[in-house]
Amino acid sequence: MENVKARKKYVVLVIVTIIVSIIALIGASYALLTITIEGDKSITLTVGILEVDFEGSNSINLNNSSPMTDGEGLQTTPYTFTITNTGNINAYYHISLEEDTTNNTLSNSYLKMRLTSDNGYDSGIVSVSDYGTGTFDIKGEETLTPDDDVTYQLWMWLDGTADNSVQGKLYQSKIAVTSYDRSANAETTTASTSQ
Repeated sequence: MENVKARKKYVVLVIVTIIVSIIALIGASYALLTITIEGDKSITLTVGILEVDFEGSNSINLNNSSPMTDGEGLQTTPYTFTITNTGNINAYYHISLEEDTTNNTLSNSYLKMRLTSDNGYDSGIVSVSDYGTGTFDIKGEETLTPDDDVTYQLWMWLDGTADNSVQGKLYQSKIAVTSYDRSANAETTTASTSQ
């Protein structure tokens, strides 16, 4: 009889250990799948099945910028990043801007932008405020098939019609690429640049 009780306690202990291990594994996996990148150099990040490579400067930082025409704005150096599906299933993602609402002194209503990709996407020249404020999508959901990649270029500039009230003002934001796991219908990764 004591042998049976000892076996039951052992089985319960094994089951509890397995459950605790599974919970720890899920927590560690979530922590690995949500990452923010900081720095000014080229960065490559691989999380889940998406690899995001930010080339050159990775910050959107308009500090005391001069107003310019759309033509001049498109002559500036764009923010460039490549998204690659390194997995064996389709990857679903969207691209957002996350504004620094704490430090910004310049409203995004004075800013224009254009987002293009090497697979033919072109937003055209638009006011940033047309997309929203705070955190907002600048490219709706897209799909990348396995081993496929796409390179985006984002230009942003101070609208040439801005008046003197914008002088000495600051605008900062970061680009975020967010992927979704369609089978679980849940957000799985975020890769972003920092201000």
